Amino acid sequence: MKRIFLMVVCALAVAHADECFAQWFQVEYTMETNLFNSYVNRQRLLEQQGRRNKVRKKALARKKASARKKASGVHQVARQTGNAVPRDAAWLNVGNTFSTTRGIEMLVASYPPKDQPQRAKDYTRLILAFNDTIPRVYGIPKDNLATAQTALLAGSYAAYTNRTFPENAVKPLYRQLEQVMFDAPTLVKASANDKAAIYQVWVGFGMFMMAAQADLSKHPDPAQQSQMQKAGGDTLRKLLGVEPERVRFTANGMEIL
Repeated sequence: MKRIFLMVVCALAVAHADECFAQWFQVEYTMETNLFNSYVNRQRLLEQQGRRNKVRKKALARKKASARKKASGVHQVARQTGNAVPRDAAWLNVGNTFSTTRGIEMLVASYPPKDQPQRAKDYTRLILAFNDTIPRVYGIPKDNLATAQTALLAGSYAAYTNRTFPENAVKPLYRQLEQVMFDAPTLVKASANDKAAIYQVWVGFGMFMMAAQADLSKHPDPAQQSQMQKAGGDTLRKLLGVEPERVRFTANGMEIL
């Protein structure tokens, strides 16, 4: 049943994006490469800053704990996570998926200006189809950044391997990504519009690749398949920092060999 739902979503995407595939292959995913390079570089800088902030916060937390201990005479047990607040799933919620169109604009930026309005509609339909189907079928949250990155990795892996993403790996992968994102304060503290833009890019690009793979499985084209494999592999490499052939997705989630 889940496979049927996934095929329906992909079929919907293909129905609205046949020409989009050809155009996307022609521009050799320049926009996508620049977008992910920019995102990865920004995340690395933010993570470095986050680590420095964490050290400072831990030092401050120790000082405060010592002061409280002296004032009250009660032993304070330091938490391993410093002064972190309890994790809250709401941190990863994007709110209104379309509170901004910035993500859609990035997805269509490489197309000729005259084609961008139609491409924006294609991506919007694709994201709406995903929102209406996949989270409910696989039991993962809607409008959630971990769900969005699950879609991105699933689409990238499908494009790289030219195979349907394993159904039993969807929810375990979501759970892994959720835990990773909880440890990225710069991401969870992003504005609602920033989260919505990231969601649009991740879901839009991920489902686009998944739909393209589904189309190529029915209408094989070696040249386009080679380009899809490169696009999927490049995305996995940039996001995970390892060569794509080392990545596996199973009922245990993502595994790096």
